Amino acid sequence: MSLAILEIGYKQVKKLLKESNLLLEENYSKNLNFSSSKFSSDFFEVCQGNNYREIHEIALINKDYDFLLKDYSFLQFSGDFNSSEDVYRYAYYEVPTIFPSYEEYLASNDLSYDECGDLFRQDYEQVADEGKLNNAVMPIRYDYDIKYYNPPNHSISHFHFGFRNQIRLPVNKLVTPHAFVSFIIRHIYWEKWKNLIKDPNFHPTYYVKSTCRKLDSTKFSSHEEKDFYLT
Repeated sequence: MSLAILEIGYKQVKKLLKESNLLLEENYSKNLNFSSSKFSSDFFEVCQGNNYREIHEIALINKDYDFLLKDYSFLQFSGDFNSSEDVYRYAYYEVPTIFPSYEEYLASNDLSYDECGDLFRQDYEQVADEGKLNNAVMPIRYDYDIKYYNPPNHSISHFHFGFRNQIRLPVNKLVTPHAFVSFIIRHIYWEKWKNLIKDPNFHPTYYVKSTCRKLDSTKFSSHEEKDFYLT
């Protein structure tokens, strides 16, 4: 499967984001390029520091994302398929400030999206820039990399939650990009999700856990089976 997982998953993610009305912009300059080198050296440099807001700002300036969401959070998908074992990395960077949605901004000015579309998007971006800091910001990353496999300390397949901490939650499956974004929508955009899930037509796009291949015992050990993990 290797690269096909990202190529197929990318298209599925785009469809899911559109159906969820979360997608603001697809970065066509990086379309179907899954090498981590597509992201700028500035981005990797600031990621070594402790300023999450700076990481987010640099990424937006340099377009270091595959999908930009309407709240200015963004998604990245990359991998390495030149080694003996495939490597996958998916990341969700939550916007670090709190501000009203574009629709809420329009409503506060007695306007609606149906009336004016994106006409006032530039004015709205100024409001977004001035938002207050979100002290509960929650970036989420998924990694699959056998090079660092050291059970039970470091699982091949795992999620990272938050910023600059040691939370690493094992998964006994190879998670697809589609499943990763379904997880993000369910847990980050819960208010939106609980309305979307009422529609049975949304279910086939959202319920995709079965597409994630379960890892065998060489990649998910008996030690890990005894611990808490996602399945």
